[in-house]
Amino acid sequence: MKRFPAACAVLLGSILIVGMVGSVAAQGKQKFEDVTSVVVVEIPINVLKDGEPVRGLTKENFEILDGRKKLPVVGFDVIDLSVEAPQPVAPAAVPAAGRRHFLLLFDLSFSDPAAIVKARTAARELVLKGLHPSDVVAVGTYSRTGGARLVLSFTGDRGQIDYALDTLGLVQMSEAIRDPLGVVLADLEAFTGVGSDPRESPSGAQFDSAAEIMEVLGSSERETRRQAKKNEILAMTSSLAELAGMMNAVQGRKHVVFLSEGFDSQILLGSEDANQMMEMAEQSATGQFWEVKSDERFGDTAATGDVNEMLDEFVRADCAIQAVDIGGLATGGDVRPRAGGQDGLFMMASQTGGEFYRNYNDLSEAMGEMLERTSVTYVVAVQPENLKMDGKFHRLKVKLNGAPSGVRLVHRPGYYAPKPYSEQTPLERSLAVADLVISGGNGGTIGISVLATPFQVRRDPAWIPILIEIEGESLARGFAGDVLPAELYAYAIDSQGRVGDFFVRTLPFDMQKAGDALRQTGFKYWGDFELRPGEYVARVVVRNSQTGASAVKTTPFRVPEMAGGEMTLLPPLFPEPPGKWLLAREQNTADQVHGFDYPFMHQGQPYIPAAKPVVASGGEAAVSLVGYNLASGSLRIAGQLYGLSGEPIDGIELVIDERRDTGDPAVEQIAGRLRTSGLAAGEYRLVVTVTDPATGASEESEIPVVVEG
Repeated sequence: MKRFPAACAVLLGSILIVGMVGSVAAQGKQKFEDVTSVVVVEIPINVLKDGEPVRGLTKENFEILDGRKKLPVVGFDVIDLSVEAPQPVAPAAVPAAGRRHFLLLFDLSFSDPAAIVKARTAARELVLKGLHPSDVVAVGTYSRTGGARLVLSFTGDRGQIDYALDTLGLVQMSEAIRDPLGVVLADLEAFTGVGSDPRESPSGAQFDSAAEIMEVLGSSERETRRQAKKNEILAMTSSLAELAGMMNAVQGRKHVVFLSEGFDSQILLGSEDANQMMEMAEQSATGQFWEVKSDERFGDTAATGDVNEMLDEFVRADCAIQAVDIGGLATGGDVRPRAGGQDGLFMMASQTGGEFYRNYNDLSEAMGEMLERTSVTYVVAVQPENLKMDGKFHRLKVKLNGAPSGVRLVHRPGYYAPKPYSEQTPLERSLAVADLVISGGNGGTIGISVLATPFQVRRDPAWIPILIEIEGESLARGFAGDVLPAELYAYAIDSQGRVGDFFVRTLPFDMQKAGDALRQTGFKYWGDFELRPGEYVARVVVRNSQTGASAVKTTPFRVPEMAGGEMTLLPPLFPEPPGKWLLAREQNTADQVHGFDYPFMHQGQPYIPAAKPVVASGGEAAVSLVGYNLASGSLRIAGQLYGLSGEPIDGIELVIDERRDTGDPAVEQIAGRLRTSGLAAGEYRLVVTVTDPATGASEESEIPVVVEG
C-alpha cells in the first residue's frame, strides 16, 4: 500500500480546473426549522424467546409506531449470522442496518496498565475467533488527557483491527497512513505474519509488560481526594457522551465493548463502608448533622445525573455497552481489592441493554450468549412523513403481531431526525463517509461512474488506473460561492473486507474560471491503486463539503495472475474525444514512478477511456481491447449487449480492425469499432468474449454503456 503526498493532482491538457485557496467564503446561515425531508428509518430488531432468537417472522408481524402514529413499512430484511457461510463474508454482504458493529473501547484512565495488556490480548482473540466475518469493528481509547477518541473507524479489515489493538493508537510516524476517515492505520504489507497469531505484534513493537504501557501512557496513579475522583468521572461522562452522539452517524446497532476496571461508584451511590456508615449514623443520632457529608452518605446527585445522561445518549444512539471488568485479567484471574469499580461497570451495562462480564480472559466465550442472541436481526424500514431536519429525537414503539407468546423485543428506542449538514461535527461527517465506504452499494445525489483497469507493470503488485467521472451539475447543485469544495474517497476492498489500497483527495473548484465547464459535463479524476491478484471492489465516495450532497459507487474488478500465463482481457475501453471533461490526474501514477509506456493507446494514438461510454443509436464508436497472454494465432472476438435485467439485446456489431504488437509478448492491443442500429435509448451492459479456436479457452470482460437516441 503506497503513501500519498499532500499535493492532489497534475492537470492534463490546457484546461484550468481548480483554483487552490485557503478557505471558502462563509455563506449565509440557512434556517432549517421549516425544512422537511423524505427519510427512511431502518430499525434492527432482535426477537427472543427464552434467550434464543426467534426465526421465521415476516413483514406482517411487525408494527412500528411513532408516538401514536403508525408508520408505513417500506422495507424488510432478515439477517441470520448463525448460518455457516461457505467462505468469509465481507461486511458489505450484510445490509448496514442489520450489521453488528463492535467498538472496542479501552479505558486507559481507570485501569491498571497490566490489565490493559491482558485486555488487549483478550480483545484480539474475540475479533479473530468470536465475531462473524461480516461484523465490523472500531477501536477507541479513553484517557483523562485525551478524552474519548477513535483509533480506528469501523472496518471489516481484520489486519487493520489487529494493528490498532496492538498499538492502541500509538502508531509510529514512519508507519502511519494518512487516512482522514480512519479506516486505514498503517501499511500492513510492511509487516510479516499480520493477523496470523493474536499474540504476535504486526508492528514488531508489542507492549509486552505493564511497565512499557506505563511509560507510554503515563502514570496511572489515582488521586485520592473525593473531589478529584468526582472530576474524573465528570470528565469521562462528558467525553463518552460526545462519543455516543457521534455514533448516530453509523447505521445499525453498536456494541461498545468497554474494557475497564471501572470507576469508584461510591461517588454516585454513596459509601458502602460499614464502619463509615455506622459513624455517620451515630453523628446524625447525636444531632451532629454538620459532621455528616450528604454526598458521602447518599452519593452525589449531580454526578449521578451526568452519568445517567451519558448512558441515555448511548441508548438513543442504539449503542449497548458490554462492560468487561479487566481487573482480574492483570493477575490471571485473581481479583485484587478495588473500590466499587464493578458497580460502575454494571450500571453502564444494565442501563444500556448490555451485559457485565467479570474477569474473562476469553471474551469470545464470555460474550457467546450475546453473540447468539444477536445472530438473527429483522430490519424493518419505515418512512416518517413531513419529518423536519431539526436533529430531534423521535421515540418509537415496536409491536409484534401473531408471534409466539413470551417473546422479548430488543430494538432501538427511537431515531434522530436528520441534522442539517452545516450543524454536523467533523467527526460525524467523517463517520458518515466511513460508513458509506464499509457499507457499499450505490446511490446518492451525485452522479458517479468508475472504471478500473489492471495493468502488469511489474510482477507484483499490479497497477490499476482508476478513472472516476463525476457529473458536474449534480455536484454543484445548491452550491453558492466562488470555490466549490469537493471531496473524493476511493478504496480498493477485497472479498474479505480488507483494504488493499486507497487515495483521498480534496478538490477545490474555482467556479468563476471552471464553473460553466463543470456544470456542462463534469469532472474526471485519474487515480491509481497498486494491488495483489484477487477479487476487489472499488468503493468511491464523492461529497460536496459545503452542501453535504454525496454519493457512493461500488465497482467490482479482478486483478488476475497476469505474470503466470493466465489469459486476461481488460474491460472494453472506449476512447473519448479530448476536452469533454475537466480532467486531473494523480501525480504518482505508475508511468511516472516505474517509467513504462503510456497504457491507453488506440492504433498508435494515446487516449483517455470513458468510465461509462456513451454511444449513439445507429452510430459507430471506437473500441480498444487490451489482453494478456492471448493466443498467438487467430482469435474469435465477439460482443453481446445485455439489458439491465440480463436479457440479450440485438442491434450491435463488433468489428475488429487490427491486432497491434506492444513490444511485450504477453500484452496485445486490439483496435475495433462498435456499430449500433435500432437500439432504444437507455443503459446497457456490453460483454466482449475472446476465444482461442485451437484450445477453446476463452475470456470475457464487460463495461456499462449508455445509448443515446
